[in-house]
Amino acid sequence: MKDGAFTEISDALEHLVTNYIIKNYPDEAWNTFRKERLWNLEISDLFLENAKLIKNLMNRYHAPRKYTFTREDAFQMIIHDAEIEMVITDITYAWGMSKMTVSKEDQKYA
Repeated sequence: MKDGAFTEISDALEHLVTNYIIKNYPDEAWNTFRKERLWNLEISDLFLENAKLIKNLMNRYHAPRKYTFTREDAFQMIIHDAEIEMVITDITYAWGMSKMTVSKEDQKYA
């Protein structure tokens, strides 16, 4: 970048992120999973049908001043509260994937 090309730091930073980082960021396998398998009509229908129950379950883990859903919360919810048969490795993977955010994802798929 040339000296003096930008008068504001925010403009320079936006240029750097847009033209060099985002432009060269490859589509990773986890992102393909999200696009093709997580956000589809079948999953949407299943989610909407069970939204009230899911909200009730999640409300057990979110209280005033508790802003995160921990890995231990995921273990408790899946193994004990929802009684889903999953191994710890799969729970950890699902919890980790739930922490990955994608820019404007809620606007594209909500």
